[in-house]
Amino acid sequence: MAKKPLTANTMTESFNQLTPAQAERLALLAEECGEAVQAIGKILRHGYKSRHPDGGPTNRGALERECGDVSHAIQRLIDAEDIDNTIITLRALEKSETVEHYLHHQGALKNAVAPAEPMARFCPGCGAVGPIDKTKYIDCCPDGNNARMIPAGLAEKCHDLFQLALENAAAPPADKSDRPTDDELWDQTLAERDNAEDWADKLSNAIAEHFGVSIGEHSNLNLPWQHALDAVSDAPPQSSARDVLAEQWIDISNQDEGPGPMPEVGQEVLLWVWAENDIRNDDGAYSTQGASQIYIGQCIDVGYGPQIDCHDFPFADRQHVTHWMPLPFPPAEIERLDRAAKGPT
Repeated sequence: MAKKPLTANTMTESFNQLTPAQAERLALLAEECGEAVQAIGKILRHGYKSRHPDGGPTNRGALERECGDVSHAIQRLIDAEDIDNTIITLRALEKSETVEHYLHHQGALKNAVAPAEPMARFCPGCGAVGPIDKTKYIDCCPDGNNARMIPAGLAEKCHDLFQLALENAAAPPADKSDRPTDDELWDQTLAERDNAEDWADKLSNAIAEHFGVSIGEHSNLNLPWQHALDAVSDAPPQSSARDVLAEQWIDISNQDEGPGPMPEVGQEVLLWVWAENDIRNDDGAYSTQGASQIYIGQCIDVGYGPQIDCHDFPFADRQHVTHWMPLPFPPAEIERLDRAAKGPT
């Protein structure tokens, strides 16, 4: 078979599909592992405490440095997501269990990190959980090489997910006859749009009527919805019930600045009459007790100006009118005003 001639593209393309950064990280790890192997060789020949005749660190110190360099190179692969730290940790736990059968002079690790929960063997190729059954041929992992030790709870979840994927793959395809046609979906979209626009028009017209503003008709230069939104945004804040009532009471108690506006002569009004009584206590001392109330009164002309006459002043040692308010319309008057607003029928 003839070799493919070299071109500019084949010279710049990487046959192993690695980016320059990935290749550099792997080269760093290989270099640091090689230096660690060299330090191990010196220890095997001369021992941990030996050092170079010209001075420098001991062989133990050199190995510690090289192991640190290897650890750094591995961390770079993890940070770049070239390899998965979780898989590394799980594999280390698995190795701590399996390698003891092949060691002759080693005990259990003193600082081994115990898993937070029991571990189980899971094969991602066939979904099997637990030890490999040698009596059965498992197509993806007859020797168990594809299996991994992972937390038992996670293994069961992976197994269930694997079985669900198999069931979905084996299920017959869904009947597409129930799916609406493209034309039906398009008609539905247009109907929903038209319905939304109708409600937007109704809402805009209601806002315009409520605030007494003109929003106009739809055109290329006019958008009634925007005018309605502006009317709502620009509306002054609504007064609370307390503020409305406070505004209806007219204060006539300030004698320094003169009395406030008076009702028309003959007009019946609500009055707030300030009153208090002197109460004698058991020890003979006197104290005051409030007796203010709402009464009905009328504005009368006494010859030198309008005055408010209270139909039934409270029995009190001191009292005077401080505020007044027009009487509310009776129901019959409200009905008459409604009929007048509607016009002749």
